[in-house]
Amino acid sequence: MKALGFNIGYSNRTLSVSRPGAPPQNSSERRPRGGAGAMRLYDGAKTDRLATGWTTRPLTIDEVVRMSLRTLRARSRDAGDKNDYQKKFKSLARSNIIGPQGIGLQARAKWNNKTPDIDANDAIEDGFRKWGEPGYCDVTGTLSWKVQQNLVINTVVEDGEALMIEHRGANAGPYGYALQHLDPELLDVNYDREDLPNGNYIRMGIEFTQLGRPVAYHLIDAKSSDYSYSYSSRKYRPISAEKIIHLFIVERVGQKRGLPWNATSIFHMKMLDGYDDAALVNARFGASQMGFITSEHGQHKGDGEDGLGNTVIEVEPGVFRHLNPGEKVEKWDPEYPNGEYDGFEAAQLRRIAAGLGVSYTSLSGNLKDVNFSSIRAGLLEERSVWQALQQWMIEYFHQRVYRNWLQMALLNRKLWAAGAPLSPEREMKYREVVWMPRGWKWVDPKKEMEANEKAINENVKTASAVIREEGNDPDEVFRERAWELNRMKELGITPAKKPKASGNQKEDKDDDDETDDKDDE
Repeated sequence: MKALGFNIGYSNRTLSVSRPGAPPQNSSERRPRGGAGAMRLYDGAKTDRLATGWTTRPLTIDEVVRMSLRTLRARSRDAGDKNDYQKKFKSLARSNIIGPQGIGLQARAKWNNKTPDIDANDAIEDGFRKWGEPGYCDVTGTLSWKVQQNLVINTVVEDGEALMIEHRGANAGPYGYALQHLDPELLDVNYDREDLPNGNYIRMGIEFTQLGRPVAYHLIDAKSSDYSYSYSSRKYRPISAEKIIHLFIVERVGQKRGLPWNATSIFHMKMLDGYDDAALVNARFGASQMGFITSEHGQHKGDGEDGLGNTVIEVEPGVFRHLNPGEKVEKWDPEYPNGEYDGFEAAQLRRIAAGLGVSYTSLSGNLKDVNFSSIRAGLLEERSVWQALQQWMIEYFHQRVYRNWLQMALLNRKLWAAGAPLSPEREMKYREVVWMPRGWKWVDPKKEMEANEKAINENVKTASAVIREEGNDPDEVFRERAWELNRMKELGITPAKKPKASGNQKEDKDDDDETDDKDDE
C-alpha cells in the first residue's frame, strides 16, 4: 500500500514504513522507537473472528440512551414487580441511602460573633420537621418527606431518573412550597427539535441553550397518569427548568437522561429467573416420581387433553393407578437439578451484584462461606458506595429542596424564634446546615467504640462527628444526656462510671487477637 510517497507494510502485528528505493533494514533497525511492541495493536482493538459482532464505532451517550432507555425501563419495571433480586436491591438502596429515619437536618446558623443562633436553629429544624409531615410537603397532601425520599430512590433505581416539579405560592400548602412527583415517561426520549426561533435546541424532551444549559422541560401534555406511551398525536407543554428537579447519575460527558441502575445486570436477572423456574419445576416433577404409560394396542385413554390435543394423565405424589391390558410404565427419573445448581446460581448472582454495585452476601443473603475478615472487607467497599450515593442525594436533592423551602417559609413567616418571625434578610445565614445520613453499626462494635474514643482523646475526631456518623443530631443527644443526668441526680441515682482498664494490657490484646483468629476460622 502506498500513501504520500511511502511504502507501508504489515508484518504480523507490526507496522513498518519506508521510503521508496531505500535499502532494506534489518530487524533491529526496523524496531519502533518506543520498543518492540510500541506499534502493535491492542488485543481489544482487533477485528478478527473472535471479535465478530463487537462494536467498533464509539457511540455518544445520547445515542445509547435513545436506543436503550424505553426498553430498559420497561424491563426494569417488570423486574421490580416480579424479580426477587430487583426487589431486594431496591430495598437495600432505600435502607442504605435514606435509612430508617430519612436523611436528617441540623441547622448551623450563627450570629456575627460566630456563636450558634440556638433559637433560630431550633425554629428551622422544627419547621422543616413539621413541613415533612403528610399534608404539607407534596401537592397531593398524602406523602411525607421520608416517603418522598424513598420514592425518589425507587424511581431513580428502576427508571434511571426521577422528575419533580417545585410548586410555590398559595396553592403549595401552608409553607408555600411543595413537590409534585412525575412519571419520567412524560419526558419523551424521542422528542428532538433543531428549529427553535430562540436558537435553542431540544434533545430527548429537554430544551438547551447552545452552551448546553437546560432551560425548559417539554412534558407530554396529560392529565394525572392518564396518558398513552404511544407516539401518535402527542402534545407537549414546556415547564421552566427552574421549577424542575431532574435527578440521575451522570456517567458520561454530555449526558442528558439517566439509565436504570440495573442496565448491565437485568439480562442476567431474567436468565437466572428462568433458570430457577425450570429447575424448580424439574425438581417438583422428579419428587412426584412421574413416568410415561405406553400401550401396545393404541393410544391410552387418559384423564383429558391439553390445549394441543395431547392425552394427559393427572398424577399426585403417593398415588398408584391401574393400567389397562397391554400398557406398561416407563419410569422417568430426572436427575436435574444436581450439584452444579448452587455453583452456577452463585456465579450469576456475583455478576449481578457487581453490576448493581453491592456485595454478593448483601444481595443473596448467603453467609455460608463468610468469615470476619471477608465480611469486613466487603462491607467497607459497599458502604463507600452507599456513602457516595448519600452525598449525591444530598447535593442534588436535599440541598435544593431545603434552600427553596427556607425561602418560602421565611417569606410566609412560618419560622418563629423568641416571639418573632425569623428575618428573610438573614436567609444566607440560615442556609448553613449539616445533613445527617444514616450510619452503620460495625461488625465489632466494641473495637469501633474504642477507636472512636481514642480518636476523640487525641483530637483527631469530635464527639459530634461520631454522633453524626451514627445518623443522630449531636445537639439533641447532648440535651437528652444533660436532662438524663439532671433527672438521675434528682432521683439520687449515681451515673455508672467507666470501668478501669485491665492492668495486663498485653493479656487483653492477646485475648482480642485470639478472638479475631477464631472469627477468621
